[in-house]
Amino acid sequence: MYFLTTEFGHLALSLAAGYVCFRLYRRMSSWVFSLISGFLVDLDHLFDYFVFRGLQFDLGDFISSRYYHDTNQVYILLHSWELVVVLCVLFIFSKKKYIFCPLVLGLALHLVWDHLTNPAYWRTYFLIGRYLEGFTLDKLFAY
Repeated sequence: MYFLTTEFGHLALSLAAGYVCFRLYRRMSSWVFSLISGFLVDLDHLFDYFVFRGLQFDLGDFISSRYYHDTNQVYILLHSWELVVVLCVLFIFSKKKYIFCPLVLGLALHLVWDHLTNPAYWRTYFLIGRYLEGFTLDKLFAY
């Protein structure tokens, strides 16, 4: 149930980000870019899964996130406020704001939702913070 709740939240927030950017720039692609950065960004969990479990895949194991607890490691490389900053810089200097607006909003809302729905410490969604903690699950989440 937790998986469905968090993913539904990501989907809803991504659609909201897409709507805001669509209203600003009148580009249908706003919806696509917001879904990529706000919803599909969770595909980086697959990277962690395959690093920890190898090429075998078990949907139940993946959804339960047991692999994080078994290894006590978490990478989630795209879940990063540093990436939001890079996207913001690109937004500021790019002429294609209709691309970067939904990318920034989608990812920022994704990270905020993750902070609200996970027992994460403040440094957890900073790539540098995860690196400094050795990508160690129990130093990044209060389970």
